[in-house]
Amino acid sequence: MEASALISTIKAELESKKISNYAVAKKMKVSQSTVANWLSLKTFPDLPQFISLLMIVEKEIKIN
Repeated sequence: MEASALISTIKAELESKKISNYAVAKKMKVSQSTVANWLSLKTFPDLPQFISLLMIVEKEIKIN
């Protein structure tokens, strides 16, 4: 699965769990606009931030 598909999945999980961009930004110590840019695919998080996003939505990925 490519990064943009994973970000879209994360965005859907955040919406379904009613987790706001503000809550994600506060937990990750980044700005709300940074989170919004990630979720709109304008920019991408680095690997540690990406893993943090997965942890926030409690999402596991399998790497083949």
